[in-house]
Amino acid sequence: MRRKHSPIYYRNTLFVWGFALFALLAATCSPNTVGTVLWLVPIIYFNYILWRMYLGTHPMRFKQPPLTPADATLSYEDLTLVTADGLTLTAWYVPGTNRAAVILVHGLGGSKVLMLNHARALAFDGYGVLMLDLRAHGGSGGDTITGIHEANDVQAGVDYLLGRADVDAQRIGAVGVSLGALAVLRAARRSDQLHGLVLEGLGPTCLADHEGAPLTLQRRINRPINRMAYALGDWMSGERISEGVIEALPHIWPRPVLLISAGRRGELHFNRLFFEAAREPKDLWENPRATHASVFLYEPQEYRQRLRDFFRAALLAT
Repeated sequence: MRRKHSPIYYRNTLFVWGFALFALLAATCSPNTVGTVLWLVPIIYFNYILWRMYLGTHPMRFKQPPLTPADATLSYEDLTLVTADGLTLTAWYVPGTNRAAVILVHGLGGSKVLMLNHARALAFDGYGVLMLDLRAHGGSGGDTITGIHEANDVQAGVDYLLGRADVDAQRIGAVGVSLGALAVLRAARRSDQLHGLVLEGLGPTCLADHEGAPLTLQRRINRPINRMAYALGDWMSGERISEGVIEALPHIWPRPVLLISAGRRGELHFNRLFFEAAREPKDLWENPRATHASVFLYEPQEYRQRLRDFFRAALLAT
């Protein structure tokens, strides 16, 4: 079925392709001199940032593995959820036996099928598991992500679980990966219906997440570039992100938070800042060997155990 796109999608697409054409013409038609090369460098670099922001707000729907929970030996239900702002989401639900349920939210460019490992680990312990496709992903509607309205997608999942007789309203948690982690955090910031959050690969969303005023030369150089990138992202999404992760995390208290980071540099750096900003109960699990949004693949046994321990304490202890 052919999808209808929004006006903002067409505007952004026309803009990025138009600027790409301009950069190409500038590079091919300019004389080969040192001054010309120096003039082209900022144009090409701006074009690179422009495309990154475009793909970050209008994700490509990559072909996903043709799997379902049945391939993970799980019985499930096909669902259609409707968000508060009128978008239709596709989802799967695996019923549980312990009256607790966990919402699983994938990352940028992914879909619910990528959360099957998490689902199997939790379903094995009796949790109900809801896997959903975020807006502009998988089989769900929409063509633009904002870093804000994805909270409506998670809330649609919460509303569905609240309507199930086999789920206790005080025993709903969530696991988010990358973009999914931000969506879960935003949803928990808006309401207190999520009682435990596992956030993997959470990243900065605005300049306020970059430790305030720059003190080092590298950060002084990066700051105007970051400012431009965030401004472009806000313009392309049609929304301005005014509250960063560092500001949002303390408001989750007293609900427990588990932060999971991969790698040795950027993601680790920011998750340490986020961990410092969060209030107890909180935990940080660092994985230097893993890559972004793939910690489960590198540490499957420990990941399963940490999920079980976290949600046992967050959802079942009471």
